[in-house]
Amino acid sequence: MHAIQPDVLAIWISEELWRVELEGAAPIAPGVLAAPRGRLVSRVDEWTDEAARDFARACAAHVRAVPPGWAAEYAEDAAADAQRARADSTATLVGYMAARAVEAAEPGSLAAERRRQSLWLAERLGLI
Repeated sequence: MHAIQPDVLAIWISEELWRVELEGAAPIAPGVLAAPRGRLVSRVDEWTDEAARDFARACAAHVRAVPPGWAAEYAEDAAADAQRARADSTATLVGYMAARAVEAAEPGSLAAERRRQSLWLAERLGLI
């Protein structure tokens, strides 16, 4: 069984989110765990279309004032799609576009931005 930790949530989240229990978990990638045994404990009901739009709007708002150029183009795309985001890959895509805007404005900052987004989302969903 595979699971993710809160600090990579924005990268991996899609239609459903579950709390899990793992037995013998070991990291296999940053923020990703694998275990020979695990079980689904409960669905995260807080992950709704409304929560997805809140996340997408927060990502877009965070990059609203980036400088012109590629950063601004990514930021505009994020803002345009934020209102249509749902609790599926559309919200993840807005987060990605916003993170690319941050990276275009400040090279080397992509991972830190994705972590910031993930922790914002984990807090909004009551996971941390």
